[in-house]
Amino acid sequence: MLKRYIILIFLFFTSLYAIAQPGKPVSGVKGIIKTKNGQPLPFAAIAVKGTEIGTISNEEGKYQLDLKPGYYEVVFQYLGFKTGMKAFTIENKMETFDLSMEEQALTLGEVRIGSKDEDPAYTIMRRAIAKSRYHFLQVESYTAKAYSKSSFVITDLPMEFLYKKELKEIEKESNFKKGVPILNESVSEVTFRQPNSYKQRVIAARNSQDKNFANANAYFLTSFYQPEVVKAVSPLSPRAFTYYKFEYMGAFRENGIEVNKIKVVPRSYGEGVYKGIIHIIEGEWSIYSLDLQTVNTGFNIDIKQVYSPVQDVWMPINQQFHVQGGIYGLKGKGDLVISQTFSKLQVNPAFQPDIVVVDGKREKKEAKKLSFLIVK
Repeated sequence: MLKRYIILIFLFFTSLYAIAQPGKPVSGVKGIIKTKNGQPLPFAAIAVKGTEIGTISNEEGKYQLDLKPGYYEVVFQYLGFKTGMKAFTIENKMETFDLSMEEQALTLGEVRIGSKDEDPAYTIMRRAIAKSRYHFLQVESYTAKAYSKSSFVITDLPMEFLYKKELKEIEKESNFKKGVPILNESVSEVTFRQPNSYKQRVIAARNSQDKNFANANAYFLTSFYQPEVVKAVSPLSPRAFTYYKFEYMGAFRENGIEVNKIKVVPRSYGEGVYKGIIHIIEGEWSIYSLDLQTVNTGFNIDIKQVYSPVQDVWMPINQQFHVQGGIYGLKGKGDLVISQTFSKLQVNPAFQPDIVVVDGKREKKEAKKLSFLIVK
């Protein structure tokens, strides 16, 4: 029984891929990503514009991007902060570039702040929900280079003497030891094709535990555009208004787009629902980023996603999963981070980018003129 629950915990934190060792870098750029106050920003997304090259910062905000000599434009993204970009001309050496990122400043529009009726978050979410299936099916196929890094540690295992036999078996099979982190790191090529075909090819990886443990596919291959995300109702589900209330927190503009910040408030928090923040792009009604928490089998799970445009489609380039908790006296905590850079993305030609979403409750006249994607 104990072994079963330890394996269940590792669902969130094991790598997808086999074991290999990446080579040492020759040239590129490295540095530290931090706030204006000097606080490090862990797991920030770093990607080379127009390529499949990307990485993430570590727990101390440090990053290293291996690049061949040439000209590159590097994009830095972190949830809640302004996107940064820096051009580099790389020679046969490792350049150093430290970045201080600015927090996003929110504004409240006059129309929205002056509204005395329904919170404007509801019309934003109705539009996003109405278009969620469109976004889920919009991409026909893609190839992505995925970098994943995970760590997990058992912090408490009471009454160990009762499970001595099981513990010896687990240690033998997985190198598991109480208080010793299990680490996994990998680079892989992922190919996707609708409706749900995923294939992975290992490029390089290193692994401190047995490859037979369960993996985290259930989370990072799941889209919040689906009605349910691993046994919890998505805020973009058609049933969302039954489970959630929404609050408009403001908006910000970046690179010519307006992004709405929406607070997700469960009507009753617990297993099966999320709470937190979701950012929705005005007009597109797609996800810009999110930071949502839920509870699953005694563990508190924090999920963060950052999206970026790929051929005019907003795709998740950085995903983080942080978990802490316990079950039957077994306690642990860990992190899983996935960074993806996309290429060969094919959009379904049946999905037109200029599709219109109308809120039937606020725009009754416009709704009568249209017969598609009317939010009710």
